[in-house]
Amino acid sequence: MENTGVQQKTGKRKWVITAAAGFLVIIFLLTFFSNTVMNYSLPKVSAQYPSYGTISTSNRASGLIEATRKEPVKAFDNRVVEAVFVYEYNEVMAGDVLLTLKPQTESDELTSYKTQLEQIELERYYESLLPVNPPDYTYLEDAIDMASDNLKTANTDLSNAQNKETIIANAQTTITQSGAAIVQLTAEIDALSSVIAQLRLDLSEMEYERDQEILVLEQNCAAAVAALEDDRDDELEILYQELAVAQAALDAVPDGDDNSAELAEVNRIQNEIISVTDQYEADIHAVNSACQTGIDAVNAYYDPGIDQLNSDIAELEGQLSEKSTQLVTEQDKLERAQQKLAEAEMYLTVADAEKAVTRAQKALADAKKALSDQKKIDAVEAERKKRARQEEDKLIQDLKDKIKVLEDNMKITEIRAPISGMTTGFSVSPGEEIMKDQVLGIIIDRSGGYSADFVFSAQQARMIYIGMEMSVSFNAADRVFVTRIRPDPNDPRNSRIVSTIVEGEYLWEGNSIEVRFDDYSQAFECLVPNSSIMEDGTGKFVYVLDEKKGPLGEKYTALKVNVEVLATDGKMSALDPSVIQYRRIITRSEKPIANGVQVRLEYFQQEG
Repeated sequence: MENTGVQQKTGKRKWVITAAAGFLVIIFLLTFFSNTVMNYSLPKVSAQYPSYGTISTSNRASGLIEATRKEPVKAFDNRVVEAVFVYEYNEVMAGDVLLTLKPQTESDELTSYKTQLEQIELERYYESLLPVNPPDYTYLEDAIDMASDNLKTANTDLSNAQNKETIIANAQTTITQSGAAIVQLTAEIDALSSVIAQLRLDLSEMEYERDQEILVLEQNCAAAVAALEDDRDDELEILYQELAVAQAALDAVPDGDDNSAELAEVNRIQNEIISVTDQYEADIHAVNSACQTGIDAVNAYYDPGIDQLNSDIAELEGQLSEKSTQLVTEQDKLERAQQKLAEAEMYLTVADAEKAVTRAQKALADAKKALSDQKKIDAVEAERKKRARQEEDKLIQDLKDKIKVLEDNMKITEIRAPISGMTTGFSVSPGEEIMKDQVLGIIIDRSGGYSADFVFSAQQARMIYIGMEMSVSFNAADRVFVTRIRPDPNDPRNSRIVSTIVEGEYLWEGNSIEVRFDDYSQAFECLVPNSSIMEDGTGKFVYVLDEKKGPLGEKYTALKVNVEVLATDGKMSALDPSVIQYRRIITRSEKPIANGVQVRLEYFQQEG
């Protein structure tokens, strides 16, 4: 029985495995055939990789020949032609008379200009007589200052109203504290004053004792010096008498006799006078030195005590000054607190104070706005007057210029050639009225040369350079040289205007001319068939194949890529390779395709 159960389970498991395998095979077949059917419904395309190669192109453009130098001949005023001396294709020299005009003696236009100028100048004269008053903003600025002061007062009143109780409490506290401090400071000041007075008395007594002792020393010294001076004078008097006698004896010796003894006596007495003088001077100096030593000793004894008393007095006076300052401060605080307490009783309520602040703020804002508005009004008015004055100045100058031109023109009866050259377009006849600025004809200076402008694409212009000679299909033109390359104002991104000089013997302005230049075998690394390049509103583009591998084969998707055509001929075009990135390009499709659609690669062959 057990073996039968195992066999049943094994058979059941095999049946499940077989059924699952069959199911997977059916799914695979369905998927394969569905993909195969879908692939056959996809657009068939041909594709190839870009190739490396060369392109030869011929670039052409047409333009009109223009004279480099030409001058239009215009009528300078409304006049009547009297005679004509020029005809079509006539060669003239600069200064030749082309037309003569009938003289003009009157001009309504000139009269009108003069009348207008006189009126303006008369108005200016009257205006110059009027007083000039610059803008005065004093009253507006005063109003702002007053409003600002009122706002400050209102803010102070509001602050006081909001802090009335605190202000009263602080004032009462200040009165109590300052009153106590005043009493204490007054007592301290009185005590310090008494101590300072006693110290000053002690100082006076000590200075008196010192001065007395010094006075006694100075008197004793003076007496000793006086005694020495008297003794010196007595001895010197005797010696001077002896000197006089010796000098007389010396003078009495006859010339030629021996006077050495008398001379020696005179010298001895003179030396003794010097010796006595020096001795007494030394004694006097010694007495004075001794006296000064005594005075210094007295000072040394008293000075420390005097200095200490002065130091103590200075220190106490500093304390007294500090206490006095504190006393004045406390008295001021007491007075202000008493005043503040009295004022606090008169403060507004908070509601009234807030209303006053609001009114003051509005008044200040109105005053500032009034000043600002007035300045703006005055500035606009000043600018208006300035512009009007400038316009009037310009009008005056224009009128003067026009008057001068008209007056000068009235004297002119000839129209002359401005340059030498060939005339064309002159069609006026005698008796005909010509109008101011009317072009009567053109004079072309054929020696000035001819030029022509041609329009090339930006890509073509890259191969053109200044001085380059282009091939020309116009028989009258011998040579065409490039002189300038500039962006075309009508398409500055994609187009260029190439200016040239045209040389030839029988050139005429207005003739059409075609030029070309060949680009032989230029090498490019990204060449594709022209059939692969399409164009829409965004520009030129190609479709590239996006290839992905899957379990059932390759899957291809067409991706649109915008490209820049660098060069082209009848079969191939060169593209910027950076956007292609070496991917295959769709060259043909059996039906229209769009960006992102899946396609079937039916045929692949490198063309070129």
